[in-house]
Amino acid sequence: MNEPSDEGGCDNIWRLDLNSGVATPLTTEPYRFIGNAHWHPDGRRFVAVKWHTTTRSIPAGEIWTFMLDDDPTKPVVNSTRLVGRPSSLTQIGPEEPFYSSDGAYVYYSQNVVDGATGVFEYSKDPHSGS
Repeated sequence: MNEPSDEGGCDNIWRLDLNSGVATPLTTEPYRFIGNAHWHPDGRRFVAVKWHTTTRSIPAGEIWTFMLDDDPTKPVVNSTRLVGRPSSLTQIGPEEPFYSSDGAYVYYSQNVVDGATGVFEYSKDPHSGS
């Protein structure tokens, strides 16, 4: 049995029809991992994080919005970057996007502790207030 997967090596966003059990890939990114998807209230688009790596394996996120095709069995037809990384060399960026209940705003989190250097540091105190 051929199960749908990301066997090409890159995580993408999928939709599962709970009635039929059919999974459909919504994104078909061949290189950048995509995750943390959140649906817009209209059900026609979603935001997600596209992850970028540097020479270290820690990825920096960018928030993208994805518009669906009119045919729900087809993948995304349009995507747009909403919030980018500070630079192509940084290991920090926006993450965990979600729409407001009315769909007018996108909220997200971002590592501001490592913002000055742009390099993720493991040994930091996230509760120090700086």
